Amino acid sequence: MKDPVAERPTRSEARRRVRLDLVELWAIGQYVDGLVRGELRRRGLFGELLALLACLYREGPRTTRELSTALGQAFMTVSDHLDKLEAAGEIERIEHPKDRRSRLVVLTAEGRHRVEEGGPHVQRVADAIVRHLSSDPTRVRDSVSDLRTAVQAAFEELEASA
Repeated sequence: MKDPVAERPTRSEARRRVRLDLVELWAIGQYVDGLVRGELRRRGLFGELLALLACLYREGPRTTRELSTALGQAFMTVSDHLDKLEAAGEIERIEHPKDRRSRLVVLTAEGRHRVEEGGPHVQRVADAIVRHLSSDPTRVRDSVSDLRTAVQAAFEELEASA
């Protein structure tokens, strides 16, 4: 019988493995971004800031801070992106009904149209990925959801300490 303690990785091996896993996740993110942008480009659409618009479409009006956390991007980066989307007429910023110091970001009809136009093409990429999974898609989705929660918490923690 094998000794389970002897089979456990050393602490440095475990840390190295975590760093490598993080690089792997980063690479996966790059692949997904490339797949989505490529599919949209082939359809004559542009993916620039589509994730931000899709977040608003899915979750409803949000503050810039909430969008920053949901997307894992710095507050000023999201604010700059919102300026571009506002200039393009795809979002507008309105007074927050409960907090006069902040503003809510809402989709306009143009923004909703862009998300709806891109949606089937993003779904095509998702369907292609699912076809190549070796695990049950529900298990993968649950794991991704758990990972997203952890990554968001880490983002909030690290942003607060910056």
